Amino acid sequence: MRRTPPRAVLCAATDIESFARHLEVRGRARATIARRLGTVTGFYRYAVEEGVIEHSPAVHVRKPRLDYESHAVGLDRNEVGALLVAAGLAGARDHALVSLLCLNGLRVSEAIGADVERLALERGHRTLTITRKGAKVVTVPLAPRTARALDLAVGERCEGPILLGALAPAWIAMLRRASCVAWPAGRASPSG
Repeated sequence: MRRTPPRAVLCAATDIESFARHLEVRGRARATIARRLGTVTGFYRYAVEEGVIEHSPAVHVRKPRLDYESHAVGLDRNEVGALLVAAGLAGARDHALVSLLCLNGLRVSEAIGADVERLALERGHRTLTITRKGAKVVTVPLAPRTARALDLAVGERCEGPILLGALAPAWIAMLRRASCVAWPAGRASPSG
């Protein structure tokens, strides 16, 4: 026997569309509106699955279209070179970090979490095994320049973190300092 749905569940598609317009008028970003409508849609889908209501009022509500194209501008070859030189002047550890980021495309968290014992030689190429987002373990071939920078940073150590003393806020500050040396106008940041 079907229970009578609570008043909070009773709603029409026009109510959900009004909610979306309300968010839009308040200046919320399209991504925020889409996320909130997704929550509402999921709630009503669950209510239907549990037999609380027969039909979801959110089925035909349209979410705003999102632009998934990144508008971040990457560094050009000369800018990467300037950043590598600035980091190299700061020291072996800084140069190793910037090499991992710029030449191998690692995230800061991947670079500072990398361990010496994860360095290897496979088919004549230096590699580094890292843990990516979602705990996905991958082996990355290293650019020759990155391999040399890591060798200098590691020295004679056989274990432990490649980048000793790696605390994310300190690394972000170092990247900002290096980018200020490379480009006095301060065009770049670690996040783009």
